[in-house]
Amino acid sequence: MDKLLVISLDTYRRDNIGKVVNGVPISPFMTALKQNSVYYDNYIASCNWTIPSYASMFTGEPTVSHNFWGYRLYPGQPVDLIFDRFVEAEVRPSLICCGVLAESDIFQYRSGRYFASTYDTRKLDGMIDMIANRLKQSDVVFFHTFLMHDYFHHYEYSSERYGLKRRYEFIDEEQSRVMGRKMALWREQHFALTMEDLDIVERMYYNECLLVDDFMRRLVEVVLERYPGLEILVNSDHGECFCQCGKRAFDGEWGRTENPLWHHSTGFCFEQFEVFALRHGPGRGGGVVDSTLIDHEDFHQMMLSKFSLQDRPIGGKARNLISTSYAKVGFCGVHEKGDIYLFDRNKDFMFILNDNLHTNDVGEPIPDRIVAYRELLRSRSRDIASYAEAGEEVKARLKGFGYL
Repeated sequence: MDKLLVISLDTYRRDNIGKVVNGVPISPFMTALKQNSVYYDNYIASCNWTIPSYASMFTGEPTVSHNFWGYRLYPGQPVDLIFDRFVEAEVRPSLICCGVLAESDIFQYRSGRYFASTYDTRKLDGMIDMIANRLKQSDVVFFHTFLMHDYFHHYEYSSERYGLKRRYEFIDEEQSRVMGRKMALWREQHFALTMEDLDIVERMYYNECLLVDDFMRRLVEVVLERYPGLEILVNSDHGECFCQCGKRAFDGEWGRTENPLWHHSTGFCFEQFEVFALRHGPGRGGGVVDSTLIDHEDFHQMMLSKFSLQDRPIGGKARNLISTSYAKVGFCGVHEKGDIYLFDRNKDFMFILNDNLHTNDVGEPIPDRIVAYRELLRSRSRDIASYAEAGEEVKARLKGFGYL
């Protein structure tokens, strides 16, 4: 059976590919890989943060349907993930994750019939070795890389064996350490950042792009040397914004803050939803750009299609269902033709915002769309149980699969 390696780059923006910052290309390898792959350039993330986005990839459902909003499972969520589907079809899967995804029930709740493991983000060669070794024993390996998102230890990343070394093109090591400590505190308190802070964070992000690109180069070289017929599917769960579109963040009352709160779920910048996918391998061709409107539900189908298991066509949409997890439970909306109609799940999907997200202007919503989109979201939504009920349901599920 042919093998598939799926690599998902956490917090990687679509426009990172081919981007040059201060004369430095931040993604030379990924740009070259794009030219030798089928590249999907009209891919919209289902959510602007990690867990709900991966839940859509793993279940093939929009966020309003699967209800994986945070770390815990809730009644009404799908029982089977794509890995269970593979096992049933006698396809051997492996799941390798880190960061918040590895801490969530979507990672921990599994059948026990397939390999699933976390890894140490600071051991780059260990990651590459684990992936290569799992491919020997698996038909499909899904690898979630958290390299882009670790502001605590990123300056420690290196691998002499694979020739990987941190580069400081956009911010030096001492600045990285200082901001890393500040971001560690920020994760606890979520205080507003200054524009100077945001500038430093953005430059740190570009340093991360260089690391991720070099890591990808070595990873792809190693796995293709061992498995020449391997197909590789790459995507990202969501992008990042840094308030580049001119929009300030929102506070808890939906007022604009004086200083931005830089966070996945506060800015609602379009860059958070603009992601990509590329498909590289024998018979896939090169330099092909596919502009079909797709999302994480379609990525689910792409993974299944490798093994002829997809049950619905890829693409064919006129709109995407999206969400953010702001205020724990979250807001959801409909993205269509550059507009996002956003609704508050806690207030009967009351209309909040219509904005093309490239400016500070709030557009005048079209009443018919508000009504139609509210009904569309209602039709797909599943009720969320109380935390107490959800906790009992989680225990029952885990016990049923031998975890408790």
